[in-house]
Amino acid sequence: MTSHPPEQNHVVAVLAWTLFLVAAAGVPSELVLQDTLKSAIVSVGTLTAATLFFWQSRHSDRPVRWHHIVWPPLALMAYALGSMVWSHAYLAGAEVLRWFMFSLLLWLSLNTLTPSTFPKLVWGIHWGASCAALWAALQFWFEFSWFPEFATPASTFGNRNFFAEYLVCTLPFSVLALASTLRAAPVLATALSLSLNVVAVLFSGTRSALLALVVIVAILAAVMTRFGKQLPYQTWPRQRRLGVAVLCLASVCVLGTLPSGNSKTLAERFGATPFQRSLNRSASIAEPAEYTQGSFSVRAHMWKATARMALDHPLAGVGAGAWEAEVPLYQDSEEWLETDFYAHNELLQLLSEYGGVVGGVCLAFLLAYLWIAARKSAALEALQDSEAATRAIALTSVLGLLLVCNAGFPLHLAACSALMAVCLGVLAASDQRIGTGEMFRAKALGMGSVQQYLALAVCLVCLVLTVDVSRRAMLAEYRIVSAIHLGNELLIAQKHSVAEDSARKAQMLDNARESLAINPNYRNFDAMVAEQFERLGDLPNALWVLESLAETRPNVAGFRSGLAFTYSRLGQHDAAWRQLTELRRLRPTSIATDEVELVLLVNAKRTNEAKERLIAQFASGRYTLGMVEVGYEIGVRTADWQLAMTCLAQRSARWPQFAQDTALKLRQLHAALGK
Repeated sequence: MTSHPPEQNHVVAVLAWTLFLVAAAGVPSELVLQDTLKSAIVSVGTLTAATLFFWQSRHSDRPVRWHHIVWPPLALMAYALGSMVWSHAYLAGAEVLRWFMFSLLLWLSLNTLTPSTFPKLVWGIHWGASCAALWAALQFWFEFSWFPEFATPASTFGNRNFFAEYLVCTLPFSVLALASTLRAAPVLATALSLSLNVVAVLFSGTRSALLALVVIVAILAAVMTRFGKQLPYQTWPRQRRLGVAVLCLASVCVLGTLPSGNSKTLAERFGATPFQRSLNRSASIAEPAEYTQGSFSVRAHMWKATARMALDHPLAGVGAGAWEAEVPLYQDSEEWLETDFYAHNELLQLLSEYGGVVGGVCLAFLLAYLWIAARKSAALEALQDSEAATRAIALTSVLGLLLVCNAGFPLHLAACSALMAVCLGVLAASDQRIGTGEMFRAKALGMGSVQQYLALAVCLVCLVLTVDVSRRAMLAEYRIVSAIHLGNELLIAQKHSVAEDSARKAQMLDNARESLAINPNYRNFDAMVAEQFERLGDLPNALWVLESLAETRPNVAGFRSGLAFTYSRLGQHDAAWRQLTELRRLRPTSIATDEVELVLLVNAKRTNEAKERLIAQFASGRYTLGMVEVGYEIGVRTADWQLAMTCLAQRSARWPQFAQDTALKLRQLHAALGK
């Protein structure tokens, strides 16, 4: 067995603190996204550990480990780097960084995790998850509000789905932490925290996490039965083992029946207690409405669009990270905005972006390795250092991640991505210790002092760049969200003084410009700012934000229509018609595109053409409420009473919910005609 010098404990300690902080730490403000902080924690922590690793090895010719499982993320990184040339450069660049950090963390885990250092990482994962569960528990039972939430209880993750998907995949490590504890006091604390983690998954109500919980609990029971004799808990007195089991079960039962004190959680009507929420959310899968109106129907639309994308680009894909930029081309014709910014199915999105040649091969390589690793682990007899149990824990966590990947995008989030990399590193390091003659094997590579110094220099440069990039990303988010807050203040009913409003608007504009100068790709936030400028009547500033959005997301029909309307209202009719041409390219058969054309004709004072177009739409039966409203206004303004009457008749027939308003307008027409 290859031994590592004691100083490698410090590298693992940095990794353990990284895994602790990525779960436990959050931003106590909505001015910076939670995953931006978590990405910075993982990136800085990983590069700090790598720098320390090479610093300690700079005078050594000791070989480093290599494993074939490091190749898939490196291949994905190389493909993403190439995608920057021909696909969406910014999104591909983000993928380069994601896979670089994943590969580096996997490689560091491979080179530093041994039976003596691995427990540090286990405790870092467990206590980080437990701290996150504690924050969520305070949110669920006491309406704790340190961390902003888009869906509660979300702990430090901003969204309860993100939180639950990570937490459920840490449970194998929490069980290992409990089973590896010898002293009574730590056993008690670990058992209680493990119980809280389980209950936190229950009250999250996240269905993919609940399914993963059932599978993970069943597998962990089998692992403890088969490999438990390798773990320290076998030396516990019989009374302690029985007491811990009773304590865990009782804690889950008691906490699972405590009603929530969070008004937002209660308003969802999924149940007041963790047990009720988990059961009701699980039962909702069988409700027919879930597949026509619920979140599953929304996901189904995204999956269909992603499948069409993958089939249209089966070999090379659309480019790394380019899903959100390309998916509008594969949506239904009446969808004008992206349903979401990720496909909510990691495997399907991987194939659509990276294609069958790169994405498919890397995915097949990973699944083949996991299958062989699982078979090898199952065949192991009792080994020293709890080797089989360690492998089983890592494999169970990976299985949980693969399960939740089918209904979410956990591997695009820092915490889950780091956990996956560490789990693969655990398996790769174990392969080196137990030896293998198969293709998935670990081996030693020579690395001289010059190479060590070069790697150290690269890590230092990357660390400095990462800190700067993280700072700039947080600054850009802070500025754009601050602009949104200022816009909200300007839009509230109770107005401030003219001077105060002018100062707020100037600050809003400065914040928006600074944010877009740093990063013009905050698609969701930037769209909010554009909408606020439009509602404030500031069309020129709404225009330049929309132009930035259309430049970075050229296939989003909603941005093209917004630009067409804004250009038209500003009197820039040629530019408006160019946007209509782009809109025709994106949504040629959409009735909403016909409505945009009608409005542009009216704004350009081409009234006769607008009337002809409207009459043709009525004849074909393809018209919207907006078209009817526009036609009525044309009729009134031009004294074309027949057109106005026709529009009111169409409105009354197709939209009876407006019958009272239609009748009022009809009486006004009759009065104007003297009837």
